[in-house]
Amino acid sequence: ALSARLRDALQAAAGGDAEASIGLLRETVHVAPDAALPHFLLGRALFLAGQDRPALQELSEAGRLVDDPPSWMEGWLEMYRGLALRRLGDEDHARDALRRASEVRRFRSVDGALLELNRGRKDNPRCAP
Repeated sequence: ALSARLRDALQAAAGGDAEASIGLLRETVHVAPDAALPHFLLGRALFLAGQDRPALQELSEAGRLVDDPPSWMEGWLEMYRGLALRRLGDEDHARDALRRASEVRRFRSVDGALLELNRGRKDNPRCAP
């Protein structure tokens, strides 16, 4: 039942219906509050919808629920945290989260984390605005 709910939520997101996806993910979190993946996906969906504070809450809960997350989850948790914190104006904590994302072994998006971490630095022309 959990995988079917997640599939439906992801299909709604892929079809461009972020509101339906978020609703389905909220239901899934309610049904399976101790499962990290629904919290992670809800945090991601909220982040993509520009709802940074609720996204941070869900991402934190996902991180709390998993002891040894796979590299992709650990990296994206920190990446989304960093980007959400940056949009909220908390640059110091954003940089900490992006640094942690860049240090996750086998995180395939480590280059993106490094680019975000160094964005705007004058000594890194690839990251200048």
